[in-house]
Amino acid sequence: MSCEGDELVTFENVYTISCQSEADMVKSIIGDAIYNLDDPEVGFKGDIEILNPTGNCNDPIVDLSLFDNYRFWLGNLKIESDDITDLSFLKNIEQFRNGLEIVNCSNLTIINLKKVAVVASKCIIDNNPKLTSIDIGSNMLDDVYDEVLLDSMIVTNNAELTTWVKSLQPIDFLFHATVTGNPKLTSLESFSELSMPSRDFTLELFGTTVNPDGKNPGVDSLTMPRRTRIVATNGGNDYSWLNRAKDRIVYNLPTYTRYNGETFVDSILVDFIQDFDIIGEIEIEEVCDLLGTIQATPLAINSSNVGSITEQIIMDNCPE
Repeated sequence: MSCEGDELVTFENVYTISCQSEADMVKSIIGDAIYNLDDPEVGFKGDIEILNPTGNCNDPIVDLSLFDNYRFWLGNLKIESDDITDLSFLKNIEQFRNGLEIVNCSNLTIINLKKVAVVASKCIIDNNPKLTSIDIGSNMLDDVYDEVLLDSMIVTNNAELTTWVKSLQPIDFLFHATVTGNPKLTSLESFSELSMPSRDFTLELFGTTVNPDGKNPGVDSLTMPRRTRIVATNGGNDYSWLNRAKDRIVYNLPTYTRYNGETFVDSILVDFIQDFDIIGEIEIEEVCDLLGTIQATPLAINSSNVGSITEQIIMDNCPE
């Protein structure tokens, strides 16, 4: 394809794969069309949807080796198929540059994307009833990538999800992140070192441990999104990872003032955050570590057990 005089291959914007014969057809079309940074006009850059069969397409998907040669997937990949039980066919991919959707896969048991370091645009994992484990970046090229970048992450309604394997490098949620409706996901060590998204973060806790060793490794200042909502569906949650939560850091210069005209007293601007709420089944002793946070951010803690937990209540009821 790269020889002089060859015509560029014309690809469809979206290819749909719902049975093996369609997978074979797509492989024959794009199999050698690998994106080349030196010649960006050559190569497949479209989207693929792996869906349940319709019409006369009735041979189950068993071979998706069409992905084998790819390190960077430039289009969107949507997987919504009962034929898919794991994602080992994506074993060589490091980046999804225009989105990854894994939804309504009734037989998917594991998401094994061990080399993946970047999912741009969107990353959606929703309503996969047999999914037990997410592994993104546990075998990434850590000499190439210093973070796992997950843009607009949504992990919702996965009833059997119990494990989110910690990646080799910290997670960076870029724009927004929602992790709700996963009642068995009670270990989130993968969140013990992370960068929050810039806009929204919603997390549902079910008696969740984040820092099993009680430490907050490498998080010197966890900068909060514009809106954060943490819902404690069950009690006994670990909030220690939030004990250094702050707003975006700015340098303290004498000429800087807040929007209301007041001068800075330190280098932390606490005007970016609009909402930072922890609600649900919460005991006072669970949030003692958040005294510094509630003083530095507009954090509101509202317990269904004891009502509003204020800065003064923490000071009065928690040991120094």
